[in-house]
Amino acid sequence: TKVSIDFMGSVQTAWIDENGNTVREAGIMGLTLERVSAQEATRNLVASEDLTRSVSIDPGRAVERPREIETLRLKLSGIDPSRLFLDGGRQRFENGILTITREPLPDTAGALPPETEVYLKPSALIQSNHPNIRQTAAEIVSPTDPVNTRAKKIIDWMHHNIEKRPVLSVPSALETLKNRMGDCNEHAVLLAALARSAGIPARVEAG
Repeated sequence: TKVSIDFMGSVQTAWIDENGNTVREAGIMGLTLERVSAQEATRNLVASEDLTRSVSIDPGRAVERPREIETLRLKLSGIDPSRLFLDGGRQRFENGILTITREPLPDTAGALPPETEVYLKPSALIQSNHPNIRQTAAEIVSPTDPVNTRAKKIIDWMHHNIEKRPVLSVPSALETLKNRMGDCNEHAVLLAALARSAGIPARVEAG
């Protein structure tokens, strides 16, 4: 069986066998997934370590109490900085020195700016006012928690309770809460719904 979903011009297609197993998927950005045996999938596998570790540079010593550091300065050599986009935002690259500054947490006291109020309202796929979403948010956070604490609790709950798994669907917060699985899109809409239900303005960014 061939199933296609067209969502706002983005088409995803899946081929499903007689047992209900997805054997092939084709989606946006030209990505195609195909179900094969473990032997075939690993036949030409070269990399065996975590991707982040494989492209990281070991500084040669441990960084003590990293969560307490406000500024980190690193001396880099043997690189072409023009190809790495090291300068901008919270970091600066000058004369071979990369300076990274911790981003300050926003001041969450007082009334919300008027332009953020729209990000507290439910929408078609971010059903923040649904009883199931509201109940889950109430179980995760306490009304007396500071905003930053509420945000951290919701993120931690998402990490431990929603399986990270590719799915073929239109991302819906309510469906993700029910199925307890999804890829980045499903995680994003559910996180936004729980945050809005907990009084935290949230919007989904894609791309």
